[in-house]
Amino acid sequence: MTEWVQSQSCWSLLSSRIQRRTGRRDSEDLLQSAFLKLLELKPSNIRNVEAYLVRTAQNMAHDTGRRERNGPLSFVEEEDIKEFPCSDSAKL
Repeated sequence: MTEWVQSQSCWSLLSSRIQRRTGRRDSEDLLQSAFLKLLELKPSNIRNVEAYLVRTAQNMAHDTGRRERNGPLSFVEEEDIKEFPCSDSAKL
């Protein structure tokens, strides 16, 4: 696997493929994150490393897009909550 990773042309091709499939400009970051996930696993269990990296990067892109559309999560401390107004339709 180390020979494969050292091939800069292969890395560039994968990054381009990920960018085409996801439409995102952060394909290098997605590929790097996918590669880190690969290293956390036992690579001998993965038959097609390139397919694994592309699929993982695509999934990460979809997750990132979903988070971007939904906006950041914010948490409110319990003591900061005074009273939430209820509409008449919400009353039981």
